[in-house]
Parts: sequence; C-alpha cells; structure tokens
Amino acid sequence: MERYASILGPVDSAFYYVETPETPMNIGALTIYEGKVDFEAFVNLIQARLHLAPRYFQRIMQAPFRLGQPTWVTDPTFYIYNHVKRVVLAEPASEAQLRAKVGELLSRTLDRNKPLWEIYFIEGLEASTAVFFKVHHCMVDGLAAVDLFTMLMELDSRIPVLEDKQEFSAPNLPDPATLTWDSLQRDVLHRFNMLDKLSKDVTRVAFNLFDTNQRLKMLIGVAHLLNSTLSPIRKLPINGANSGKQQMIWGAFSLDEVHDLRRKTGASVNDVMLTVMTAGVERYSRRRHMNEQAFMRILVPFNVRAEEEIGNYGNRISVLPIDVPFGVADPLERLRAATRYSKAMKDSSLSLTMDMILTLPSLLPSLVQPSIWGVAPVAFSILAHTWCTNVAAPPAPVYLLGHQLKQVYGYFPLNPTMGVAGVIVSYNGQITLSLVVDEAIIPDPQTLENDLREAYAELRRAAGLPDAIPPAPAKEEKPAPETVVSTNGVPPEAKPKPVASTPGVDGDKAPTAASAPANGVPSESKPVPVISDSAAQPTVASAEAETPAAQAESDLESETEATSAVEAAPEAVGAVEKPDATMSGAAPQAAKSPNGSVPQPVAHKLFSDEWAKAFREVINHSDEYRRAGANWTAGSLIFTMNAAPMHDFPQAASVYLNLHRGECRDAYAIDSRAASQQGDFIIAGDYAAWMEVLSGRTSPLVMLTTGRLMLRKGSLLKLLPHTRSATELVNCARRVPWS
Repeated sequence: MERYASILGPVDSAFYYVETPETPMNIGALTIYEGKVDFEAFVNLIQARLHLAPRYFQRIMQAPFRLGQPTWVTDPTFYIYNHVKRVVLAEPASEAQLRAKVGELLSRTLDRNKPLWEIYFIEGLEASTAVFFKVHHCMVDGLAAVDLFTMLMELDSRIPVLEDKQEFSAPNLPDPATLTWDSLQRDVLHRFNMLDKLSKDVTRVAFNLFDTNQRLKMLIGVAHLLNSTLSPIRKLPINGANSGKQQMIWGAFSLDEVHDLRRKTGASVNDVMLTVMTAGVERYSRRRHMNEQAFMRILVPFNVRAEEEIGNYGNRISVLPIDVPFGVADPLERLRAATRYSKAMKDSSLSLTMDMILTLPSLLPSLVQPSIWGVAPVAFSILAHTWCTNVAAPPAPVYLLGHQLKQVYGYFPLNPTMGVAGVIVSYNGQITLSLVVDEAIIPDPQTLENDLREAYAELRRAAGLPDAIPPAPAKEEKPAPETVVSTNGVPPEAKPKPVASTPGVDGDKAPTAASAPANGVPSESKPVPVISDSAAQPTVASAEAETPAAQAESDLESETEATSAVEAAPEAVGAVEKPDATMSGAAPQAAKSPNGSVPQPVAHKLFSDEWAKAFREVINHSDEYRRAGANWTAGSLIFTMNAAPMHDFPQAASVYLNLHRGECRDAYAIDSRAASQQGDFIIAGDYAAWMEVLSGRTSPLVMLTTGRLMLRKGSLLKLLPHTRSATELVNCARRVPWS
C-alpha cells in the first residue's frame, strides 16, 4: 500500500462520479500574457517545477467491480507533451476566435487513463499569448495541493534560471488482484477516518450549539434557509437540459470602483459581484419571458477544512445558498439585501452541517456510491439556479518567463440543468466576473455578457460614480524581453533541455496556501486587496485558501481581512509611520500611572527572547493587527538577523512567531540552525535590511523582491494576499523598545 498515494476523499469522489459528457467536472482559468512567450521555454519551466506538485504525476485507478475507493497511483507512462499542448490560431487572431477555441476546450472531458490535467498554450494573438489551464475538480485538494499556477509565476520580469529537470520514475501500475486486495484494506481504514472526521464535525456543531452567540446565529441562518425553501424555486431561463457544448464569457471591472460601491452599503466585494451577476441574469431572463420567481439562488462553495485537517480527507467543501432578489428598482437596495442574506448564512455555521451530509455517502459500500452521488446534481438543481465561486490572485503584477500576466478569467463546472456558473477573480487592480454557459440553455451568450456590463453600469450610476467604466490602469512595467516563438510542432522526441539552477521563490518543497506577514506594497503605492481563495478553487491547478469550519466563512465572502482593514482606514493604506524613538534605543513616551509618574518600558536586545515576548504582547494588544491578520492560518513565521558583529550580533539571531488568525500564540528566540525544522516561513536579512524595514523606510515585500531580505522557506506568492497584515505586524515590531 505504501507505493500508492491517497484515496479520494468523499467530496473528491463526488466530483469524480458525477461527471458526464454534458457536464465536464473541470476547473481552471484562461490567462493572457503580454508579448510572445516561447513554447519550449514554457515546457522547460513546467518540467523543472512539476516535481513540487506530485499529484500532477498521478492518475486514478479503482479495483474491478468498484471493490474499493478510487485511488491515486503514479502513472509510469507520464509524458509532459500529453498534458502541455500547443494551439496555433491564424494570426492575427481576434478575441472571438480565442473565445471559440476556449469553448471547444471547455467542452471536452479529460482522459481518465492519464493524470487529470492539461495546459493549452495558445498562440496567434496580436502582441500576447494565452494559456488555458484545465484540471479535474477531484484532483484539487485545497491546502494539501501545490498550485501549479503559483509555481510558474515570478514577481518580476527577470527570466528565471531553472533547476535541472527532475528525473521521473514510477513502478508499474498494480495488477487487478493486487489493486483489489489493497483497496479492500484501504477501504477499512478509510471508513474509520471518515467516522473520525464526522465525530470531530459533530463536536464542532455541539460547541456552536452551546455557545450562546453562535447558537443565535445558527438559528437565524436556519430561519433564512427554511423561509426561502418552504416552496420550491421556479426555473429561470438560465436553467434547462445541458448539451455539453460550452462557452465562456466575461467582464472586467476596476477593483477600486468595486470597493467604492461596497463601502456605500457595508457589503463585501463578493456581495457586489453576486448582485451584478443577479441583475444581469434578471435582465437576460426578462427578455426571455421570465416567470414570477422573486430571487435568484446562488450556491456558494465554502471551505470548511480545520487547521489540523490540512492534507486529510481531500477537498473539504460545503455549500450554502445565497438569495439575491429580483425586481428591486434601486440597485443599492438590492445590494444591501444580498449583503444581509449572505452575512446571516455565513455567520450561521450551517456549512459545517452540509459538509457532514456530503461525507455520509463515503460510509456506504463503494459499489453503490456512484448511484448515491448521481442523485446529488438533481438535488442541487432543485435547490438553486446557479453556482458562483471566487479565486484569489496576486494583488501585484506577476510574470511568466518575463511576460506580465494581463488578465485572468476563471471557470467552474456546470451542474446538470444549470446553464450558467460564475467565477470572480481579482488581480492587479481589476476584478473579473467570468461565466461558463451551456449553448443549449444560453444560445446567445454575448447578450448575457452585455447584460452583466449594463447591470454593473446601473449599480455604479445608483452609487453616484462617474459614467465612464475604465478598467484599472495597468502599472507601467519594463518591456518584456523578446523571445523567439518556436514555429515547428512538438515531435515526441522533443524534450526540453535542462538548465542550470538557482534558488527562487518557487523553490519551496511544500508551500502553504495562505500567507505570511509580508507587506507587498511600497509605501507610496496603494495595495490592491484580493478575494481569498475558495474551496472549490476554480483556478489554475487550484490551490485553495481555506478557512476553518468554526468560522464557516464563504469563499465568496472571504476577501481577506487585509481588504477590510484597507477599507476601514483608507487614509492609512500604504502609509509609513515616522520611526519610533525606540528605533534609536530610546523608550517611547508611556501613559502616566495613577500617582502621576511615567513608567518607562524596558528596552530589550533586538531579536532576543525578551524582545520576542514583548513583541507578542504588542501584537496581541493591537486591534489593527487582529483585524488585518484574521485570515492568517498558514502557521509560524521566523525572522532571522544574519550575523553582524559590528552591531552586537556575533552570530545569527532568530525569533519564532506562532501566528494564527490575528493572534500571536507564542513567541521566543530560536536557534537559527533549528529554524528550518520549526518555521513555516523564514525571512532572513542583514542588519541594514532589517533597519530599513523596522524604521518604516520600506516594506518587507519590496525587500524580498529586491533580494535585500531572503525568503528561506515558504512561497512568496502565498504572502501577497496579506499585505495589510504584514504592515500591521511591522508596525507592532516598531512599537517594541529595543537597545
């Protein structure tokens, strides 16, 4: 059994079993890059980094007669050109040609005799290159998966020096008898694991029931759910019989404008986009003789993985319905109604109950599970009209082989009878709303796309914003280096040549999916908040940013607390405080005690154990950090000061911080040699670099991207969504007196 990978979790099995030719269960994104990217260099890049994501070498096998759960097994016949494919459109290809090709690629199911992913490299566009990522939903395992998209991206336009291609080898596939015996053994252990999971879920639910405040929120959520489902929903013109022929439409909007809209009503970014989606669908439906349905119900995926479950049970996805009303004359009032409903459902913790329900079929014999899961799409079609999820993308520009990523359009599988599924993506000052549509149900997708744009414009006008709707201006970047586009095809013998290697951002063996305190914004620029990742993660090789079940945060609500902090205090965004007096060794002025004396705080040596504990106290008394770091679940952070004898650091000094959801659970000095075993993220630098950060002259991410600070462990791209929490962490450090 040891030579096999894990079996599919309960939700992953559902994704695997419910797929049909009419409803492919694939997720991914269409990404567009500036300039002409070289195909062979792109393949070399993937080959050099794919070993960081072992799942991409594995295919699914199941014992004969389904005598056991589907199992991930390394494919001994893996060949990179079976998965990375070249598409050349007639130049200069128009956007319409690109959409047609994307629709064709969307409509195909993946070959189950290979690892379930494909990447299409699309050439022929004028002055740009498109890459279409496609991954089966059962393959994506939240925080346990490594995001292929993240591994391929860089934070600047320098062309990376690649590691040598990793040698690939795998044992032969197991014979049917061996696989059957192995599956029967694994099946027993799997059921015990599921029972253990359910017992933990029951404990969490019971804990919520005994908590007075949470119990009230649960009851309110139940009341909303019952009130909305006492009578069946009526189908809309976006519902019908799927054909499997799909298209993708999208709209791009300014993220700053969306924040202006949300601030007027106390909504989230995702509430705004759900409202735009509903208003657009209402426009489209009324044109096609909509019935008297009073609202559109959108199923929103929730991430319910607890911190200790990372890597277990596969996907931990639950869903909750969000009702957005039709027939509301005032667009802002529609937004307020959507916000009230989504907040009640998110606060209710009902997503945990749904997760328990989705786990129950895994306790049944594997032989009958496909039949059970076959009923699930029917149930969802009775409960709701459509799906919508969201994706976290970096708030700053990222690059592929020196070429800037210009646009990201995510996509998500369609449920049977649902002709529309939506994905919200924010990236580098823009937010996109992409819809996958089935042509048999939506024969005129361009009309629906225009309706979405009109709905957004109507909401803007209601909010008093100017009539023009320009997208956020792209940041000026250096021109991408010229590359030579390979014009020949890809013969089977064409194998990328290995190149020499230097460590880079992507060189981490196990990047986690959340973030660490790294301020990604120079002091003079405004940070771009991002929506946090969904459990469904319809992104490229989706690595999802997840939240614990106790919070039950929607992945459509879970834009990071960095966003909330930015909006709560816009005047503080990117601002740099004046250096504290403590930076020069003097103690800051303290509040007077009752007898009138002013106690002087004790100054400790920088990066000492005493300084670390004082740092922890400041963090835990900072409301700003508590808000900004509320979504930090990635683990511990270690700051390392390199040896600096001239500044009283004869050897390297390190400080360990156990950070979790806006709290510092522990902090202490740690031996720098042991840091790599204990820290999830390690940031190291010399004395001068730390002085620049602690004095407020620059931000940690600027120092990281320029090489002044080094990320010795962890993935830099995973730190980007938490720019505000990094700023507040540094502000806390500056308030700790040191000598």
